[in-house]
Amino acid sequence: MHDQKNDGSSDSRRTLPPSSDDGDSSRTRSLSPQPEPGSPASPVQPSNEWPDLEPEDEPHVERHAAVFRNFIAGDGPHSFTGSGRGGALSPLFMVLVHHGLRRNDIALPGGVMLNGATPGPLWGGPVAEAAWQSVFASARNLDGWANCLTMAVAGVGAVAPARVDEILLGMAAGGYIHRREQEELLRGAAAAGLSAEDQANLAAGSDSLAVQQQAQDSSADAVVAGAAGAAAFLAHSTRAALRDAARRDGAS
Repeated sequence: MHDQKNDGSSDSRRTLPPSSDDGDSSRTRSLSPQPEPGSPASPVQPSNEWPDLEPEDEPHVERHAAVFRNFIAGDGPHSFTGSGRGGALSPLFMVLVHHGLRRNDIALPGGVMLNGATPGPLWGGPVAEAAWQSVFASARNLDGWANCLTMAVAGVGAVAPARVDEILLGMAAGGYIHRREQEELLRGAAAAGLSAEDQANLAAGSDSLAVQQQAQDSSADAVVAGAAGAAAFLAHSTRAALRDAARRDGAS
């Protein structure tokens, strides 16, 4: 991990450039085809949305989804309940952080790349989001995932621009920041006025309140506020759903 330097004022938030190269992906975006004379202009993708996935991205999505699924539902040292590390939920929190940064038009430091083809941890970007979506779809938790994404945008947007810039100065080349700063960015939604009841309702999705209460009682990760708390609830309920499905499959 190494610090990136910010050449601009710490009081001004860096925004995504309008060009096709944001510097947040090692993949080169293809240029939009030129419309033929008399045809409607091709729609231009907003700069605060991830590039569309290409067919060659699908194997990477599947590979990372398998890693994330084992991280959520597994029992080994690589699962979030078995790691015992303070940053156990970082693979999920970081994807939400990068989603919030992107949708708030906040550019990543120079040299930071979210490369879906990486064999190591993937901390954000379109491949990571698609992989997590696959995991939550397996657990029928897409509503909870969508709510976490929405809360992440609100959370990052509620943090003072100067503080966001300060946090991004310490972002590693692969897009990682420390767990404490992950929670700081994702808790902005709670600071903006969301109650604990709102958080529980957003996190619940299609799951029962009993599952959410069990998750809150079983892990300190589940009591943090804002999008981080919602994601912790979602992780625990998804773990329960995936493990229940695995037991049913094993019994059949």
